[in-house]
Amino acid sequence: MHEIDDGNGWKHTDGASQQASIVRSRVFVLKTIITVGNCEYIFMWHFDQAAALHYRIQATGIFSTAPIAPGASVPWGKNVYMPGAWTGQDWVPLAEQGIRVRLDGLGNHGLKQWTAGSRSCL
Repeated sequence: MHEIDDGNGWKHTDGASQQASIVRSRVFVLKTIITVGNCEYIFMWHFDQAAALHYRIQATGIFSTAPIAPGASVPWGKNVYMPGAWTGQDWVPLAEQGIRVRLDGLGNHGLKQWTAGSRSCL
């Protein structure tokens, strides 16, 4: 549970004194983190000053590991660090989405091109 700054809420300039007043907008955040399988997810509820409620789910990308005996292997994971010492589960994240674009049918291919800019003085 915390509060975050959400930028300028409003700005008003008094016509008589020509003094400006700026009020910041704040958002109250309720947050919980859960682990499903070997992935951690953040669930957040944002309550703003206009009485709006926003709900957000984030995958943290934190990979959970577990120790195993050196030289051992397990059916549910792969050795991920110092072969035979740590393992991570093979598991598809809960929030993963796959996009399969088929513009030309099944024969699609991708092109990767690296470019380098030139240094020049203007």
